[in-house]
Amino acid sequence: MRHFLTDLRSGVRMLVKYPTLSIVAIATFGIGIGLTTTAFSIVNGALFQGLPFHEPERVVKLMRTNPPTRDFDWDVGIQDLEVFDRRLTVFSSHGAFSTTALNLSTDTRRPERYRAGQVTVAAWDTIGVKPALGRGFQAGDDRPGAEPIILLSDEIWRTRFDADPDVVGRQVRASGISRRVIGVMPPRFGFPILEKLWVPLVIDPVVPPRGQGRSYEVVARLAPGVSIRRAQTEASAIAAQLATDFPETNKTYGASVQPYGRAVLGDEPFALLATMLGAAFGVLLIACVNVSNLLVARASMRRKEVAVRMALGAARGRIIGQHLTEILVLAAIGALLGLVVNQFAMQWFVDALSADPPPFWMTFDTDYRVLGFLAGLVVLASLAAGGLPAAHASRVSAGAVMKDDSRSATSGKLGRVSSVIVVVELALSCGLLIAAGLMTKSVAQLKLVQMPFAIDNILTARLDLPAEDYKTPVAAVRFYDELLPRLHALAGVEGATMSDGLPASGNGMVPVQIDGQAYSQNSDYPEVREGIVTPGYFDAFQVTIRTGREFTTADTATGEAVAIVNESFVRRFYPVGDAVGRRFRRGRADVKNPWLSIVGVVPDLLMQGIGNNDGSPVGVYIPIAQSNVGNSVRIALRTRGDATAMTASLRTAVASLDDKLAVYDIRSMDVVIRERTWFYTVFGTFFGAFGLSALVLASAGLYGVMSFAVTQRAREMSVRSALGAQGHQLIGLVMRRSTIQLAIGLFLGVLIALAVSDPLRIVLYYVDPRDPVVFSVVVITLAFAGLAASFIPARRVTKVDPAVALAAE
Repeated sequence: MRHFLTDLRSGVRMLVKYPTLSIVAIATFGIGIGLTTTAFSIVNGALFQGLPFHEPERVVKLMRTNPPTRDFDWDVGIQDLEVFDRRLTVFSSHGAFSTTALNLSTDTRRPERYRAGQVTVAAWDTIGVKPALGRGFQAGDDRPGAEPIILLSDEIWRTRFDADPDVVGRQVRASGISRRVIGVMPPRFGFPILEKLWVPLVIDPVVPPRGQGRSYEVVARLAPGVSIRRAQTEASAIAAQLATDFPETNKTYGASVQPYGRAVLGDEPFALLATMLGAAFGVLLIACVNVSNLLVARASMRRKEVAVRMALGAARGRIIGQHLTEILVLAAIGALLGLVVNQFAMQWFVDALSADPPPFWMTFDTDYRVLGFLAGLVVLASLAAGGLPAAHASRVSAGAVMKDDSRSATSGKLGRVSSVIVVVELALSCGLLIAAGLMTKSVAQLKLVQMPFAIDNILTARLDLPAEDYKTPVAAVRFYDELLPRLHALAGVEGATMSDGLPASGNGMVPVQIDGQAYSQNSDYPEVREGIVTPGYFDAFQVTIRTGREFTTADTATGEAVAIVNESFVRRFYPVGDAVGRRFRRGRADVKNPWLSIVGVVPDLLMQGIGNNDGSPVGVYIPIAQSNVGNSVRIALRTRGDATAMTASLRTAVASLDDKLAVYDIRSMDVVIRERTWFYTVFGTFFGAFGLSALVLASAGLYGVMSFAVTQRAREMSVRSALGAQGHQLIGLVMRRSTIQLAIGLFLGVLIALAVSDPLRIVLYYVDPRDPVVFSVVVITLAFAGLAASFIPARRVTKVDPAVALAAE
């Protein structure tokens, strides 16, 4: 300890003695440690924070898989769930759940729409979270005919019921059903993802035939001592037996058991987060390399000091320890700067997440894991940056130094190490810059792209009709038909529509039959995206009909069956001639739907959704009156002024028809688009920061390494000059070696970029992960920077007086 404290004091003295070097080293450490800690803070919140349950590591999710279609997270059908219930032995408990939305209303407050969880008692017991007030679900609550009950979130209890402790026992209406409040959950609880209400999931004890009935999500708790691998083995064996017993429905299905949080997050975000953390470590490694170069130079300046200490009996280990402790001081101060960087970056990240909140268990606080990680980075960075300088300092020969012999054996070794440093730094920089380039191009394209529909002055909202009150599509359509003219009549409204989804939100796929085409098997039927809309949909979004007409109020259930198709549909199925008047039918041959006559063609409106780079844009629109529409629609109003100012009028129009309905998810269209694209900007900014940091650090580091290497060979070059070598020959001699290093580094960097580019696919907006332009620009830029970093120091050897070099010999 005494030696350590002495070395700490020495480290502080070095800060003052070499102020410029210390400031540069601290700033470099701050950048590397700050960015790496920020990346870990995000990964920690998303993956390591853990569920707020008892023994969260044992909570898993059972899912059905279908490898041929690359679907690995399907819900479990009721028939299969019954089999799993009987045969599973690896779970201490498990149960089914699903999600829905409920209109919550009381005698004194208007209805509000909230996300709700439908949970069996078995699933509730599995997660094991106790209410803060009242009781949770218990045996019998999920049986058919049981009393309707409901659990409230802490947020609803405080905002809707003013934190009334007597709320337990009160009656509320949830989507038309009177339910008794039995409890209030703890703050931030939101199982399964972000739900605010919970009701029992009542499963019909009469199991329908296979291929029919509902599917459910399944949460389970591993039995004590059971690993996920063992649970996976048993679930896969049961799924294989089901495939053998019921090949007509289960032939391609398997089963998967994953930690609950990982299952919700999915594989692609997991790979993206891992890539981001790896990129941050790449920046840190480059920072450490740069600091190491600086400290090697400082160690060279202190050779006589070290030689004297060794001559007086200081052990080599003592010398190494002193240098590492001095570097630890630099890294620790850099970590404080990095912590400031982390705090600002995480505040920005959390603010950005407000557009699309993460699951309830994900928080991004600076907890003990982050602080422990930061402390570990300080030690790691100290060793990575200080190992070479400390070893270099400890190899000083007291006799050689006293004779002022600068040509020690260490120089040759340092030259070889410097070569490796150049290659590593180039490779990491190249990989990071390519990733940053892809993200930058993605963000640039997103900002420059013009949406093919209006987004200004458009108010959107969601409306769900309770199935208890609107039991058939006819009843729902009747309501929509009555509501639409009232929306058009609102003061300040220039256009109004209702649809099953907004433009660019992603429409579902349906198989179709093109009139005149034959299909030998089900897989031959093409699939297209389907939108269900009211008359005025395209006018509301100021979309020009290319040919034909828009839907009208005459397109009723008893009228001619019609459709509007987009230009991608025309290009695929009718590349020659006019599509208007042609026919197609929804469904395959076994579904006797009517033939639809095409009455109009419209531009593509991103029916595949924003960012679905590989999704087909081919789509059709069906009038809502001729569809088997569900009970949920999106409303869009185009207004003359501020769209959000129409909120109250919209609520009034809906309430004038049914005052039990809740209009929710109210926001302007530009906000909708921003919420669907926030992650491009967020992750693009992070990777841009990584790339910019790598470029700055690598440029400085490359120059330093090359300059150091040239300085080592200065005497050799002077001798060559004295023997008649020309200046361009000396420059070429230096450049030849650096060019080889540059080529190797760039080659390895491209390989790194190829490896990390695929996980970035989910946050690239119509950018190929292997975009040749980005790869080429980065390689050329780094090659130019590397050659410049070599050429500038190389020119110095031509300015050394050979007489001085020979005199030194």
